[in-house]
Amino acid sequence: MTAVFRSLNEIEQIARKAARVAGLPWGLADEVGGALRALQSYGFNAASGFARWLAAAAAHDLTAGAPRSLRGVWRARRGDLHPFLTGAALSDRRECWGAGVECACVAYPLLIAGCVLGIAAGEQRAFIVQWSGARIACRPGGVAVIGAAAAVECARADFFHLTGWDGLAEESAGQLPANMDAAVWRAPHCGETKIGARVWRRLEEYAAQTYVAASAASRLQGAGAGLRDND
Repeated sequence: MTAVFRSLNEIEQIARKAARVAGLPWGLADEVGGALRALQSYGFNAASGFARWLAAAAAHDLTAGAPRSLRGVWRARRGDLHPFLTGAALSDRRECWGAGVECACVAYPLLIAGCVLGIAAGEQRAFIVQWSGARIACRPGGVAVIGAAAAVECARADFFHLTGWDGLAEESAGQLPANMDAAVWRAPHCGETKIGARVWRRLEEYAAQTYVAASAASRLQGAGAGLRDND
């Protein structure tokens, strides 16, 4: 498969624009960009899943995937839980982080994990997230992963569980959570990341829908080089 190399800034910006096309407000689109950037920086193939989610999201009502209740097991109003609406709800429910949050029937759980990476970095907290065949421990500056790529990058999981852990405690430095001894800590990288060329083209097509076509009116309002040739 042909691949292209893109900077994390490029990935973040194109994800923000594509999220707007999927109907998300700018504030949440910013979080989507940050989640994709974080996942790609740790070596996850998140852009491919994001592109597939965008294609599926176009055919569904945005609000259908929002959690219908934040008590007990979280479920969507209809169908599967929306990864980014669920991630935003997790960010807001800090009182649940210690005891844990259980979600049923989620779409693209890795994308929810990307939101959790943002929470971990912003709040200086450590978490464990898991779903069918996959478990990820995350803390500021590191992740550890158990699970085959097919499970980690799946399009749907029957459950998604988040819980906090004491991974930032001094005595826990460098240690892994229980039942994750086979994993190793990954540090984020800051360079370019590899993405399938077809995936990147699809993301560019979504992002292009946010662009405003050039016109005399837009140029008069300051877009582009204007109407006068000043050379």
